[in-house]
Amino acid sequence: MGDRRARALGARDDCARSKISPTGHGIRRGTFPAARRSLSIPQAGAGLVPDGEFPWGELDLEGFAFRVTPFGEIATVHHKVWLIRDLLGAGELSVIYGAPGSGKSVVVADMAAHVAAGRPWFEQATTQGIVLYIAAERGGLVKRRLAAWRKRHDISGLPLFIIEGIFDFCAGIADAQEVVRIGLHLAAALGLPVVWINPRYPRTHRHRVAAGEAPKRENLVAIR
Repeated sequence: MGDRRARALGARDDCARSKISPTGHGIRRGTFPAARRSLSIPQAGAGLVPDGEFPWGELDLEGFAFRVTPFGEIATVHHKVWLIRDLLGAGELSVIYGAPGSGKSVVVADMAAHVAAGRPWFEQATTQGIVLYIAAERGGLVKRRLAAWRKRHDISGLPLFIIEGIFDFCAGIADAQEVVRIGLHLAAALGLPVVWINPRYPRTHRHRVAAGEAPKRENLVAIR
């Protein structure tokens, strides 16, 4: 027991001399003093603002690219909203991945159609709304699969829309803004919220061009 404690203390001292954290994460060798100075941690009771006296009325948190929520305005009760119960959460980023040919796109298309229809997916409740399916490749295949789903379930009036084209979501936000514009237009016309934007990315990270077009730079599909 004594030997183990001595070894642990020795490892801690080695970390301190090397200026890295004991876990080896976060701070590179030689950078700890500068990082520590930048934190400026106040001493207990030194210059602290009493609770309730922060100048909340003077804060302007609008106009930023990201949402900023003060601590005091966090909702006391916030229930999670599901698109598909216990699987896909509303307002979240979810990624479905797997080996090529494993059926990812088939499963996602089935999920998207069930959400648009408001039907349970494998006995899991869904939240109905507009679904935008961005077909960055093989749009024809996506539509054939959904047409088969429509025939199988004998339902046609779903708020599910396939968006096809040449997309570039990396070089700027113009294409993303156009997708948002489509969603807002559909939401206003149908009186339903857009609940799911599902991009179908190319199976590889190579740039793709529309079928039959020459590989011109301006036609590249940039997918991260």
